[in-house]
Amino acid sequence: MEETPVNEDNVNTLGDSSLQTDDVNAIYNSVQLTKSLDLEGDGAINETIKAVTEEVRSLVLSRKSKSTILLQQTTNRMEKFGMDETSEQHIERKLKLSDLKISPIIGIVDSGVNIHHNSFHDKQMTDFIHAPEWKGEKLSVPFNGKVVAVKSSIPMNTPRETSILDVDGHGTMCASIAAASRVNVKCLEGIEGVTNTIICGANPHASIASYKVFGTEKNLEGELFLEVDPEGLLDAIQRAVNDKVGVISISIAAKVTKETSTSYLEDMVNHGTFGAFRENIISCVSAGNDFLSSSLAPWVITVGSCNYGGRFYTTIQLGNGRRLKGFGTFLDRDGNDHEIFFCPECFKPKVIVPPRMDTCVIACDKLECPIIKNLAGPSTIKWAAGILVLGIQMAAGLTHYFRRNIVFLNKNESGFITDYIETRIDGEVPTVKFLQSVYEESSNEICKVSSNSGRGPNLFDAHLLKPDICAPGENLICAARWDPMHLYGDYCIMSGTSAATPMVAGMVSYIRSIHPEWEPGRIKSAIVTTALPMQYDDGNDILGSVSGLINPLRALDPGLVYDLTWDDCRRYLLGRERDKLKLRELRENLEGLAISGENLNLPSFSLVLGEKKTFHRVLTNLGSREEPTIYRGDIKFGIKCPSCIRFSIHPNRLTFNGYGDQKHFALTIDSSSLSKMKMMVVDARLEWVEFAQDPHIVSSPILMIGAGVG
Repeated sequence: MEETPVNEDNVNTLGDSSLQTDDVNAIYNSVQLTKSLDLEGDGAINETIKAVTEEVRSLVLSRKSKSTILLQQTTNRMEKFGMDETSEQHIERKLKLSDLKISPIIGIVDSGVNIHHNSFHDKQMTDFIHAPEWKGEKLSVPFNGKVVAVKSSIPMNTPRETSILDVDGHGTMCASIAAASRVNVKCLEGIEGVTNTIICGANPHASIASYKVFGTEKNLEGELFLEVDPEGLLDAIQRAVNDKVGVISISIAAKVTKETSTSYLEDMVNHGTFGAFRENIISCVSAGNDFLSSSLAPWVITVGSCNYGGRFYTTIQLGNGRRLKGFGTFLDRDGNDHEIFFCPECFKPKVIVPPRMDTCVIACDKLECPIIKNLAGPSTIKWAAGILVLGIQMAAGLTHYFRRNIVFLNKNESGFITDYIETRIDGEVPTVKFLQSVYEESSNEICKVSSNSGRGPNLFDAHLLKPDICAPGENLICAARWDPMHLYGDYCIMSGTSAATPMVAGMVSYIRSIHPEWEPGRIKSAIVTTALPMQYDDGNDILGSVSGLINPLRALDPGLVYDLTWDDCRRYLLGRERDKLKLRELRENLEGLAISGENLNLPSFSLVLGEKKTFHRVLTNLGSREEPTIYRGDIKFGIKCPSCIRFSIHPNRLTFNGYGDQKHFALTIDSSSLSKMKMMVVDARLEWVEFAQDPHIVSSPILMIGAGVG
């Protein structure tokens, strides 16, 4: 696949009057770097830099209603989410500030990374240096500007290969979604519906540190998954912590059930990220592609997936003239007619074995079919002229590779193919032809939680809301795994919370670049309380992300934040018997009063219907630095919020005397009249609205669930 690195000066700009948010990022990083280098006490230089920093910050933060940032620049147009791609003035060019720039480092804990892929080239990062906090060794490879470390955590007696590179592909996909450089994918040119062939990661100026975890492919009730070595997973996270990465992205999640939800720290992701939180490293963890959310610890950002309405479709035409619409990225001109057969591996009792597999199209209804796996993956063997995967319930959310003759069809369309093959007239040869793929967008499917995205309630503690946030996670174009045929440039479409999580990690790395002094709890609060509303069809969707869709530019200036600290989380674990025992094993401090879940200083609220609970919180002012700022609290009822639920905010008016001032309040929710509503899901929001001409609105989600939900 041919693609071309993009000159950033020519991407999405409007001449000298435009400014990409990443340019502001670079300016602010330059200032932070200069401060850290301590330029021999040159007060004049430092004062100039300070003035420039404040000007940049004020210009960026003045646009709270938009997000210019760093979402994948591909076929999708982010205006749908209230986001635009260009704004503000090009301050870097005008001020001609220092060429020094800091590249934030994202730790990808996954299956490794294909460092040779063109998405990770360093041509745009030659003037960047790595964050001064970085403690790991710099990787000596041709593309080391983007990939600064590749490490692996190999358990003893592992029979698998020990390469640090990515042969599975999952890690490469996640790394490119988080931080791929801007690349023009030329094979997308001319595809109907594609308006922009440039792709990039959520933060194309970030660097990547890869921490490979090994696993074994398992089959559970027909579903394939990668069983990861627990000790290796913990070791990988701890390596990232020791290297002092800025953000950790983990798209490997353990499924949580009521039987396994007794201890946070017995799960290696929670264990490792608890240590990361103490070291001021924020962790973004996948909610999992299941209806019970994983990664439920309060110290991580648990990420759900939503759609953006755009998909690649491939139409097939049967020999009888019927056309069926499927999902796939064949991305080629119309094909020729090929004879179609049922898969000889999966339909053995009734199948007619084709004379030559490489000249026919195979129809199969099993994703784990070896023929499908070989054609869909990076194989040089031509197993068949094409594959039709039948009866896929959520075909739109599958990960699939570019330029593979494979089409996924839903159950309705699949029935026509089965009937066509089985009822053919004697002597008639059933045929099928693949037509050129197209890209289509639907305005009816914008910003909805993905059908397979992990949902609440939180099985560890019903008073801790999960997931924390949603991000685009369907049909994202990203770098593919190592492929002997396309070593430097193959691409694929990835879907799921595994894709949404590195998207959030990239945005978080951007926020940390602008606000390096912010601790993880503050960043999490800023993301949750500034999120954009999402479409909900029912209570099940509300469980997917009542918080909403991440809006990174607004998160730069949240107004008020709920500052959750590591010690708050430690004291929370003291109140959980098995976690307290684990803390003792880890030789952690066991002193202090335990904090209940409802009183953790989180930016969200959750309870079981029938309860009357009082939540205590502390808000910190990050808005006005000098003048007093007044906020008024109010409750916004969800669509299905019964009027019999009573809310009380005390006090409902808070006055902050300058930057950093803190105020306490209590929110009481009385749902005792709904104790019998076992399956009801109710949402609302607590909003703190600033008394100002252009007010900050600090919006916290409230989730109330029946005792039978989950």
